[in-house]
Amino acid sequence: SVSVLNESTCAVHSIAFAPEYIHLALAAASSDGRVRFYSPTDVIGLTNWTASGSIEFIPGGASDSDGPLCLSWCKSRFSTKSMIVIGGSKRNKVKVYQRDNVQQWDEIYQLDSYDAFVLDIDWAPSMGRSYHLIATACSDGHIRIYKFWPEPTHLSAELTDSLFIREGDEFDNEELGSAPHVEADNGGYSDESDVDDDEDGEDASDEGSSDSDSDDDSDGSTSESGDDARPDRPGRAKGSGKKSKAKDDGSAGKAWVPRSELVGDLIVDPQVPIRRVRWNSTGTLLVSSSDDGVARMWKMSVNGTWREIAAITAEKSSAEA
Repeated sequence: SVSVLNESTCAVHSIAFAPEYIHLALAAASSDGRVRFYSPTDVIGLTNWTASGSIEFIPGGASDSDGPLCLSWCKSRFSTKSMIVIGGSKRNKVKVYQRDNVQQWDEIYQLDSYDAFVLDIDWAPSMGRSYHLIATACSDGHIRIYKFWPEPTHLSAELTDSLFIREGDEFDNEELGSAPHVEADNGGYSDESDVDDDEDGEDASDEGSSDSDSDDDSDGSTSESGDDARPDRPGRAKGSGKKSKAKDDGSAGKAWVPRSELVGDLIVDPQVPIRRVRWNSTGTLLVSSSDDGVARMWKMSVNGTWREIAAITAEKSSAEA
């Protein structure tokens, strides 16, 4: 062996190298509820590795009876910061963590929580999509697939993949809740209806009442947007996609909140745990393996539903049959 990493005194359940374009690093999830990160001091010889940080996924620690821990790095080259998703163990939660500039890992989002053990998890390559895909394998026979929007930069790119878009889906910045665009010249939106309302209010009233009329107009435009009447979409905050008029107090610049949406819940057999899930190099095919000895391939159809396209066993595959 080149090097031995023995900081963890418990069983190591999952281990993964960081994507090569980030830096040379290794993450290891142990049964004590911690994920430890290692970096080499000599990137040529790789004989000496040091601990470069850790995540206490289970506060207070855990044990083998609480179930395994699994992890997967974010594989997107366009992410501004390194991210990792961790699942399993006590309470069976799936959480996303992000590394800041001082090598600290902060929890930014809880993807989901299950009644069964999370046995494996995999973060798909982005391949130009405006969102991420994360798949989980559970002991209840379910494979769950999520869309994940961690930051508004993925939305502003306006990049979409026709293989993963259902008819009628909207991927513009306003609908998905990014911060509204404010023009630097006049401090307001380039919306002709807003300009017309302000001009009408100024002509119909004197200088002393123009401000109050303008406020009434802005409030009226918000109530007429139909925000409360529009049904909410899964994984989307109510009214988050609507545009509101900018104020001088800076209330329009709200902090971005990560979002997710469950887009696939695949059931093989409730009595057969799913042990592994892995995406292909483009993030368009998902392969799963379960305790029945079958490896299955899953693909999303043009109408947005996921279906099994092949099942492979040691004897014969369904594609050959």
